[in-house]
Amino acid sequence: MRPMVLIQVVFAGLMAVSSIFFFLDHLGFYFWSEVETTRTDMDQLTNVFAQCQRLYVFAHASLVFGMIIALKPKTSVAYIWRRKTGDQLLSFLMFSLLISYSLSFVPALHQFSILLLPVPKCLAALMILHGLRRQHFWQVLSGTGLFCFSLFQSVYSGYKEGLFVHLILLMFILYPYYKSVVIAVTLPLCLLLIYLLPTWNNTLRLESWQGDLPVEKAAELAYAQILDNGNHDIIKQNSWNFLTNRFSEIGMFSKYVTHVPDNRPYYGFEILVNALYALIPRAIWPAKPNTEEQSMERVYDAEVLSTSSDASAKTRMVVDGYLSAGIAGILITMVCFGVICQTLCNHAERLFGGYEIGCIVIFNGMFQQLWRGNNFEFLLNNIVYGFILMTMTFYLLRFAGLLIPAERSQPNKSI
Repeated sequence: MRPMVLIQVVFAGLMAVSSIFFFLDHLGFYFWSEVETTRTDMDQLTNVFAQCQRLYVFAHASLVFGMIIALKPKTSVAYIWRRKTGDQLLSFLMFSLLISYSLSFVPALHQFSILLLPVPKCLAALMILHGLRRQHFWQVLSGTGLFCFSLFQSVYSGYKEGLFVHLILLMFILYPYYKSVVIAVTLPLCLLLIYLLPTWNNTLRLESWQGDLPVEKAAELAYAQILDNGNHDIIKQNSWNFLTNRFSEIGMFSKYVTHVPDNRPYYGFEILVNALYALIPRAIWPAKPNTEEQSMERVYDAEVLSTSSDASAKTRMVVDGYLSAGIAGILITMVCFGVICQTLCNHAERLFGGYEIGCIVIFNGMFQQLWRGNNFEFLLNNIVYGFILMTMTFYLLRFAGLLIPAERSQPNKSI
């Protein structure tokens, strides 16, 4: 669950490895079968895509280099928990839910509530592991119930990412102890989700978001569509479109590469300045530009989407690094990102008693957006306000007497 494993695997999978589906589609393949293609300018387009792929691999190497810079093989623990981790998971979970719910009523603190939302998921998954390891039936039942409730909400949300986040979270937590079972269950489940989830979400969004149907009724229609044998070709096409256009973002990246610097000069510090402006609370600056609209301007400028589209396709940090200063911008961005991720994880483990709560719950909960990355505006916001939230949580737990100073610093032990 540390950055060197989890963030690196997610980044490499979503950026560098996922491009294979786009390349297959571009070369005239459809689910591994070659089909007729009418694409033109194949050589020129392929050169652009190959350039983007090299930039992704370079970004991956830069990310890992940044993590190595801040990596500490033996992280010292400054504070420990008064009780054993397994005995306090449920109380910590209820504490996080209560704080998140309370903060949601204060507009100025609403973003802290959003940052806290993934924490209960991490705690529920950790409860499942502790219950299985200690053979505590009620702990397994409680953790499973809470985790399934969160999973149920993701299924009906209309977003694909939530389901994959739950799967990755549980898989990475359980894998060290149940390798064979995790591989045997999660790999087929991932394939099934990739195949069925795009059709489920498309129907849910069409009937619930754009139509007037309640979510429950829209879900019934989506379920019926998946079970209908006559929709096999539709389901297959939706899955392929997801793999080539959403799962892989190299197609969008290529449009930025051909647009900058040929048709527009590099942005320089412009995107970073916008990200710094986004940190200012609206309560202090009521006329602050809308962050979403501001970040979408470069999307429209490169004609990745038209202004008439209601879709959101914000850039990722690799793209923003490239738009800022080309290859040098990618290098600086990804090295800094790697250093920040690893440093935050080290700090969380030091304050919250080590790997289990510090890394699994606090870091991967409050900074879950760092798994995949985002554009500069939203990424910097998550880092700064996530750090503030982590510090506030530490002092609250210390004030409550749940965290006490360690008698002596000791190497952190993995779960």
